[in-house]
Amino acid sequence: MKTKIKTIKKMLQDNNKTGRIYSVGFYKRTDGTFRQMICRGKVYRGLRGGTLKFNPLERDLVQVYDMRKKGYRLIPCENVVSIKAKGKYREFSNA
Repeated sequence: MKTKIKTIKKMLQDNNKTGRIYSVGFYKRTDGTFRQMICRGKVYRGLRGGTLKFNPLERDLVQVYDMRKKGYRLIPCENVVSIKAKGKYREFSNA
């Protein structure tokens, strides 16, 4: 389980560094509903100068910019089901 989380965290961070748009399918931590998000990294527009009060990587969260809702969101690495980036699609088991 820990290797899956590390792999997903690394993939999401690598995609954030490029600034390209990619898609992530995951289950939300709050209510367990499935969400398909189109997101990207390296977005600096709309920042209001605040910082998070915790380190998201310590809690297995990766911060991205949601292209549909026009805001920053956190993706839980343990609940990621699929990632589509750079023309490749990868699925992860839920177990």
